[in-house]
Amino acid sequence: MTDKTRRSVPANGAEIIRFRKEKGMGQENFSRKLGFSKRTLQRAEQGKYVSPEALNDIAISLKVPVTHITASESHSSPETEDDDWQPSIRFVKIATASVFIEAKWYQKFSYEFRIDPDEDTANKIADVIDLLGEIDQFFGSYSNKIRLIGRTNSLLKVLEDIGVYFHIGTYNDYHIIEDEKTDPYDDGPPSFTATTYYKGEIIISEESKEHITDVVYRSMSKVWVREKLKEKEEQGYSTTNDIDFPDIPF
Repeated sequence: MTDKTRRSVPANGAEIIRFRKEKGMGQENFSRKLGFSKRTLQRAEQGKYVSPEALNDIAISLKVPVTHITASESHSSPETEDDDWQPSIRFVKIATASVFIEAKWYQKFSYEFRIDPDEDTANKIADVIDLLGEIDQFFGSYSNKIRLIGRTNSLLKVLEDIGVYFHIGTYNDYHIIEDEKTDPYDDGPPSFTATTYYKGEIIISEESKEHITDVVYRSMSKVWVREKLKEKEEQGYSTTNDIDFPDIPF
């Protein structure tokens, strides 16, 4: 097996084709949307090895977990056994604003809508999103903050009564950044650090469970980061790897 193959994973071509056709897209349009060459997409749909990044982008565009379009033999691949590329995250139900407040200091949140509401329900959902945003950015008096919390709790209860629920999850994402130089006269080569950013997601759906377990999509895998750092080192740059932090247990 070549080095290139070991760094790649086998695609489940039949499933990629099925999901793509369900979306009503041809190969050329889909590859253009992905920003891939048509040849890369064809390799994936033929069940050949492709990069984890390519398979991840395909999964995101098809709105399916990456495991659904990965061939089974990749699970025993030695180079991915320690790589939590697409982690399963526990999403906790936001019954009250305090659940959001407990998590919000980690990062900003993105939203995923798994609901098709009418206008009145959509307005209530939008009001909760606005209120959570106000709580997140709040720097005013305690009295005004508790009013925001109270309004949020009331709206969350109204939405629960009509079958709409908010769930929140947090996880680590990986990035490689160029370090800032502290010495303005330093004209030496740059250094790079692989680091962890906390990210979060809020799911809005009709699921009333206390917890939802779902897959989230990281920008990079630990394997990919290690390979990029090695490339930088081979080019003569100094590097630091700070990504081996545990996921936050939320």
